Amino acid sequence: ATTTNCLLLGQEDYAIVDPASPWPQEQERLLAVVEKRAEAGVHPSCIVLTHHHHDHVGGVMALKQQTGLRVLAHPRTAELLAGSVEVDDFLGEGDVLQTGRLGWRVLHTPGHATGHICLFHPESQEGIVGDMLAGEGTIVLDPPEGNLQDYLDSLRRLTELKADCLYPAHGPALEDPAGILSHYITHRLARTDQVAAEGRKKERFLPEDLVPE
Repeated sequence: ATTTNCLLLGQEDYAIVDPASPWPQEQERLLAVVEKRAEAGVHPSCIVLTHHHHDHVGGVMALKQQTGLRVLAHPRTAELLAGSVEVDDFLGEGDVLQTGRLGWRVLHTPGHATGHICLFHPESQEGIVGDMLAGEGTIVLDPPEGNLQDYLDSLRRLTELKADCLYPAHGPALEDPAGILSHYITHRLARTDQVAAEGRKKERFLPEDLVPE
């Protein structure tokens, strides 16, 4: 997760999802892409944030200042970013993000972050999943934002989409969504079972009992 994917959604106009880099040279690269598209008559309509974590929002304000684009995010994400990133409008469960002829269904998917959203395009069966999944490894659930039950519920919702391809924020596209979602759910439940098994060995135990040095 040393880099974050910035995704451009749409053709006639497009949304810019998670312009993350805080580095000026990477921000300039993104702006150059935007300007080149503009020369061809294709313009961005908005900036969309999947959630509030710093490795997803590092370039948001620079891009907003350079382009004047509105920033869209879940209300909880806006709350968590107050004072650092200006969110202009909200995206929530059931909304549709329109980019030209393409309509992206918004799903509120807490678990990794309470304001996390995913985007799904029913016609192509493609989805933008932010930090719900990763191209390699698994996802960190860091309290208080991280919540295992919410995360499992959100993974099961993504499974129900029966997507053909999912695009994570870190790593390559996931071309076997059903397989990787099943693996993620099974992996988390196996870890939970391990903890429960340790708990049954004694009346009380500490985290150090689970991960001894």
